[in-house]
Amino acid sequence: MPGSAPVLTYDLDVRDRLAFNDFAQRYLPAQRWAGIFLKAVVAVVIGVALAQIVLVAVTLARPAGNPATAYWWGGFVVGAVAGWFIARPLMASFLRSTVKRRLRLQGVPQDQAVQLSLDDQGVRSATGTMTQTVAYAGLPRIDETPDYVFIFLGKLMSVPIPKAKVAGGDLGAFLAELRARAPQVPYTVHER
Repeated sequence: MPGSAPVLTYDLDVRDRLAFNDFAQRYLPAQRWAGIFLKAVVAVVIGVALAQIVLVAVTLARPAGNPATAYWWGGFVVGAVAGWFIARPLMASFLRSTVKRRLRLQGVPQDQAVQLSLDDQGVRSATGTMTQTVAYAGLPRIDETPDYVFIFLGKLMSVPIPKAKVAGGDLGAFLAELRARAPQVPYTVHER
């Protein structure tokens, strides 16, 4: 094993950095509920905003015999339903811009080369700005989706490996060696 461990080298871009957030929203229960809660909050805010706009318009128009509260509730329901469906794209756009801004402020390039290697101490991740080694015993889990492999370094931190940017044989050899060195780490394959 020593000296023969495969090394993966690939480039990460903003889309790859955000892939873990999509994965967490789909497969990690705490993050899934947080995402649902956030969508509900966005839906309510948009619903209330639309309801207030409708209420002001109805009040200014003053239709005879129509109570303004019915219009408010109608505006709220329409706004809340619309908000529920546009919340995910709004959150994704906000997250993408936040990641780009943080990378820029930290002086980290948006496209960055990553090198993953295995040694006797653990999994070593090296980029242009940092190097980190996590012991095999400290790896909580490994998850594979059709597009990515996520090697978890903690509860909500992982190294994303985009399958499209790594040769299939190299990735297979790397994962086989990782599983041989850390058989206690749960490995889960998600179909989508």
